[in-house]
Amino acid sequence: MADTFLGRKTQEPFHQSDLPHGPFKPLLMSRDILRQHLAQAERYVSMGRAHINRQESLIAELDRDGHDTGAARALLDGLRVAQVAREQNLDRILRDFAKA
Repeated sequence: MADTFLGRKTQEPFHQSDLPHGPFKPLLMSRDILRQHLAQAERYVSMGRAHINRQESLIAELDRDGHDTGAARALLDGLRVAQVAREQNLDRILRDFAKA
């Protein structure tokens, strides 16, 4: 259904379902855009690894000093889950890049 704006008809509203999905999506992105996504994903994976390493060091220090590490370990678990998602995203981008 078309809407009106200032008395004029507008186009149909945009819906997410209008976008192509599946194997055709990577073909819509240029190699330059994929290269940018790849660089960003690589940065995020690297930063995630650094955060995990830092958290592991903090936990070791807390442990050594006799402090409770429960909350720090819970945070580390969350960081690891997020890291898996970042690495999966990087893998997906690498596959898309290979297809483009």
